[in-house]
Amino acid sequence: MKPTPQTLYDLIGKTWPPARTFEQGPWVLRDGQGGGKRVSSATAVPGWSLDHIEQAEKEMQALDQNPLFMIRDGEEELDQGLGSKDYEIIDPVWLKSKSLADIDPDQIDPNTANIWPPLAVQKEIWSEGGIGASSLNIMARVKGPKTAVFARDGQQSAGAGFVAIHNGIAMLHALEVRKNNRGKGISKFLMAEAMRWSKDMGASHLSLLVVKRNGIANGLYDSLGFDTVGQYHYRIKQAAPL
Repeated sequence: MKPTPQTLYDLIGKTWPPARTFEQGPWVLRDGQGGGKRVSSATAVPGWSLDHIEQAEKEMQALDQNPLFMIRDGEEELDQGLGSKDYEIIDPVWLKSKSLADIDPDQIDPNTANIWPPLAVQKEIWSEGGIGASSLNIMARVKGPKTAVFARDGQQSAGAGFVAIHNGIAMLHALEVRKNNRGKGISKFLMAEAMRWSKDMGASHLSLLVVKRNGIANGLYDSLGFDTVGQYHYRIKQAAPL
């Protein structure tokens, strides 16, 4: 059965976890410690109202985080309310998933591997793409099965990605290909290894998230048979100029 949007929202938190998650009034708040929007945004729980937004803002500011909310499927009222308070839309994202039923886990590609903990060269590839120490800390926090996929272009190290599994569903994060190796099918090698490893570890699906405006990545995932399951975007209040 195809994962639901809610399943994938929960999966994000388990496979790319913040340093701390806590509830404050009608909000779930996240201490991201510099790890990006996925681990720093606030989400609403039943009972929220526009009167409660200031409470969430203060909590995020206390964490040295700019106020940021994730807006999920079905949260149009929250979206409109934040818009009325001058929050801007940023980074609309698709949630995608693919069944692994037809994947052959015994089909090994000599151009790829999966390794945990990641090698120095995988960390270098991520660093070149802006995926630094804060993201490595996120990967280290993940409980349960996880790995770092790796691909070569001939004798050159070319790409890396992170995959983790929760409740029988895998999710891919931090897919990165070196600039000099792009346009050569390296992303497909990485995706194939991510699917093979996930199936071998008992996952029924591989899921991922991709920014809607990234046409190249969306084209790749669609060509590989990934279906769009859900979406989300963020609302952010930009810091006032000094």
